[in-house]
Amino acid sequence: MEKLTKLLESIKNVLLLIDGRIRLWGAIIILVFSLIVLLLFNKEIPFNEWYVYLFFILAIVIALAGIIDLIASGRSENTRKIQKINRSISGTWCEIMLNHKYVAFSRLSIKYNPAKFQFELSGEAFDTNGEEVANWKSIATALTSFSPIKLLYFWEGKRFKGYEESGGPKAEGAGVLDFTFDNEEQINVGMGHYVSEITNMIENNVQGKRYETKIRRLEANEIELIKTERGRQKFIKKHL
Repeated sequence: MEKLTKLLESIKNVLLLIDGRIRLWGAIIILVFSLIVLLLFNKEIPFNEWYVYLFFILAIVIALAGIIDLIASGRSENTRKIQKINRSISGTWCEIMLNHKYVAFSRLSIKYNPAKFQFELSGEAFDTNGEEVANWKSIATALTSFSPIKLLYFWEGKRFKGYEESGGPKAEGAGVLDFTFDNEEQINVGMGHYVSEITNMIENNVQGKRYETKIRRLEANEIELIKTERGRQKFIKKHL
């Protein structure tokens, strides 16, 4: 029994080193293959031999381990960390611009997409009058640090106002968000910066400008308030 326990533990450790989707497909293939062998060659299989039973037991154990690991994804250490980060940073934030001429703040949405194994960001930018002047979304993100939490993102966006002076209606770039824990679970504040590259000037190797930001989580009443232009004006007057 002790040897069997060690064998199962070794199998588990190997499985944890493999990507979850690969484990699931591998488990399904092993299980289907075992069933096909059992159905097609059951008359020729010497079921009175111990190694035959051991083969099918191992096949079933590996298949179930892969499926259970995918369903109960919290078993993976990295998955547990990502789930904790998801609980900590997902939601609606206010991104306050510290050195931008046309933008006062952005409404920033952060959510985790388990299908893509990454966070997704989107935002709407407003000027000091509460008018929307741009919007953007992430095209790829990556957690570069779990503790402290540092989120790298690449983005693309569209400007509605002020682009005559800033280079064009479309832009893209990269940014970083650094989150600060208020306690062990909740994060409400952070800092960041991003670089804006003008899409039609990237080929000419024109250097984009870096913008500094600070972020804080929005309360439920604030989220409702900034849905309207008049509400945004009140928000800006009170908080910016």
